[in-house]
Amino acid sequence: MRALLDTSVLVPVSEPDQAPPDLRDIDEVLVSTLSFAELAIGVHSAASVAVLRHRLDRLAVLRDLFGQGLPFDEDCVRAYERLLAHVADNGGDVKARRFDRLIAACALAQDATLVTRNADHVANLSPLVTVEVR
Repeated sequence: MRALLDTSVLVPVSEPDQAPPDLRDIDEVLVSTLSFAELAIGVHSAASVAVLRHRLDRLAVLRDLFGQGLPFDEDCVRAYERLLAHVADNGGDVKARRFDRLIAACALAQDATLVTRNADHVANLSPLVTVEVR
């Protein structure tokens, strides 16, 4: 299976006190640069220097583990437009869950399964994106 890991799955990968997700059946693991950007929000919103340093270290570990990440390119933009059209057609709020939907668009553009811990954040996208909870 080819899978794109959501940000919610990346956090436990780098935290020793959290159970990491089982990724053994994934043949190709992908990470979007958007997940690194989402984690950067957490870094820069830290309440203390100690938390900031911890989060910077965690982000460095993830970048070392997964590399640069997939860019949000033109194929992702087109996939995002498809997702937003689906949301609008089904009465959803197109402004909600922006990062979740941008990352889901990357999975759609890459023809990859989206692996997440927050299925409810992308539940309305399942006709277009295959979602697995881990």
